[in-house]
Amino acid sequence: MACNSNTILKKPDNLISKDKMVKILTESYIARSARSVKNINNDRNINYLSLVYKNNGVDSIAFNESLRYYTADISQNEEILKLVQKNIDEEVETLKSENDAFYDKKIDSLEKAQEKISEKKLAILKNSEAKKLEEQVDSIKKNKDNLFSVEISKLKKDLKDTVSIASAEKKRKYIVRINQKLEELNLTKNDSINKQIDTLKSRHQKELEKKIEEFKKKQENITLDKRKKFEQQKFQ
Repeated sequence: MACNSNTILKKPDNLISKDKMVKILTESYIARSARSVKNINNDRNINYLSLVYKNNGVDSIAFNESLRYYTADISQNEEILKLVQKNIDEEVETLKSENDAFYDKKIDSLEKAQEKISEKKLAILKNSEAKKLEEQVDSIKKNKDNLFSVEISKLKKDLKDTVSIASAEKKRKYIVRINQKLEELNLTKNDSINKQIDTLKSRHQKELEKKIEEFKKKQENITLDKRKKFEQQKFQ
């Protein structure tokens, strides 16, 4: 179409209207550009021009005769080219908008899905850590019970041996003293348990917070990587 002049040609009998020529030329440009792009069947180098003619109810002969007629007139040729360019620009902008909306929706869905996955995994992590803490607390209590068991058992045995004390007053005082020792021993044991548990919980909380932070960072990186892939697809 770049080679044109003001040579007046005879109007063809099967002349395609100017509006229809603009439409066909727009679609032809897109069809030629699409040859290098894979279609839904992953095929390339497909000639779509025949489909353009078919969809517009013309044949190549009528198209070529009409093209020669219009390109022979510079003013008509420029008008047609401007309209074709306008149509292509509008089509590109429409496709860009649709493409942006499509990938924005996919990215939004990705982030929501990834957020749900993260919530589930985080809940599993917290439950696992809570169970581990519970087991460690039980272990502390068991170890302390074992540690104080000998002394407590001895004091309880001493209580049973009070039956051999003849004097009621001596027996009463002895029982009071033994019970006081038992109470003190239990207080010491419980205090030791509580301190160790508090230390354990404090350390566990710091470790848990660190794990949660690392987990969230990892999930953010996963989401970011997937988002980048969608962004790359978006601009391809």
